Amino acid sequence: MEVVTLKEATEVEAVLLKLKEEGYRSVLGDVVTVEAAGKLGMNGLLLQSGKESILESFQEAKRIFKSQKDSQQLLRVMRNLLKIKKQDIVILSKDGRVLFENWVSFSESPLSSAALQEIHQQVLEKEKTIVKMADKNGVLVEIQADRMKDRDGDVFIYALKHPENYKAVIPGMHLEHISLLPSLVTESPVMKGIKKLIEEPAMAKEALLLEGEIGTGKKEIVRYLHHFHQKSGAIIHLSLEEFETFPPRFDIEEASTLLIELKSKTTDDQIVSVRSAVSWAQGKNVQVIFAGTKISNEFLMETGISDAMRIILPSLAERKEDVPFLVRQFLLEFHQSLGTQAIKVREDAMDQLKQTEWPGNLMDLKMYVKKLALVEKDYVIEKTTLLSIPFHSACSSKEPKISYGNQSLKEIEQQIIEQVLKEEDFNQTKTAQRLGINRATLWRKLNK
Repeated sequence: MEVVTLKEATEVEAVLLKLKEEGYRSVLGDVVTVEAAGKLGMNGLLLQSGKESILESFQEAKRIFKSQKDSQQLLRVMRNLLKIKKQDIVILSKDGRVLFENWVSFSESPLSSAALQEIHQQVLEKEKTIVKMADKNGVLVEIQADRMKDRDGDVFIYALKHPENYKAVIPGMHLEHISLLPSLVTESPVMKGIKKLIEEPAMAKEALLLEGEIGTGKKEIVRYLHHFHQKSGAIIHLSLEEFETFPPRFDIEEASTLLIELKSKTTDDQIVSVRSAVSWAQGKNVQVIFAGTKISNEFLMETGISDAMRIILPSLAERKEDVPFLVRQFLLEFHQSLGTQAIKVREDAMDQLKQTEWPGNLMDLKMYVKKLALVEKDYVIEKTTLLSIPFHSACSSKEPKISYGNQSLKEIEQQIIEQVLKEEDFNQTKTAQRLGINRATLWRKLNK
């Protein structure tokens, strides 16, 4: 508590202004002092003569101090909660005054004052709830607007975030948020061992190498590991086929796992970019995971991650015990997403699926089960259904071939789409681009 003695009434305003600049908000004083404090937006407490009045004023000051202390604590708790929830937020009054702001992913507001006021005006006039506006660097920011009723007038809450899909901004990179624990089929001994290993606490931080044939489920392992260890951030996917340079302005606070997908021989420029990404990840305690069919020790040495733990993912031929459970899982997925009838496979049909060679592993199995589910109009898939729809794989180490036979134009088109889809690792955007159609058309063709 600061004690100030005033000799003349003319000194009041200057002294109070100085105290306000120093952070004081409450003033005990006579009538003149209290009135001047009110004009400056300070809390004035009238201090009258008499012992009882003075003691009462001090008690009131203590009550106000406690109330403000509690309010400040609540404000700190709310700020920390917003940080934990990764919330970038700004709150405006109806007339556009900034009442509160909290930045987690940004060092300051990514929007200029003029841009923020423009958005606020749009919300006032058109009741918009989602607005997209370019930030100071020209990157689109998605803004969720919410109006809240308050006794002192409506307030407007704006939550800001960059679009989750970074492909439009940074080629070869996108973010993925995992909200549910993926279902990992581990009936086979080899998959039980892998599951047990990745669930070890150390596996949440260790640099990992996931090696395996095409379609062995490397991404699903990463998703399972990420969610199982309750990581709060997103997974960064880097595909070296498209990736050029690691961006210095990337929103680093959103990520806790870095997955680098290796699909071909790497160039010197790509190695430099990977080294930069690994260095960034290590500095931010972000787990680094490489995924590919074969990862050489030379590559690991060049990228500075030679001590990574290597995990070899088995092909379906090495985990045949898992096939029935995978088939049931895929059937349930298609039943829920596509409304297909089949939910079960007859025993003799399942035996045939277990004995089938799957060059594309999980990708081949899933696409074939999808065909069966779409064709079968009963609840049980019979062996006759399998015989009527022969299996063709588009995944092979050799140049892929398409066998047309006596198929209709529609069937040939479907086969071509499925092949390109597999070649593009089930990326529908890339598949649509290669086929020369838009993504909506591709989606309709896949779900006929």
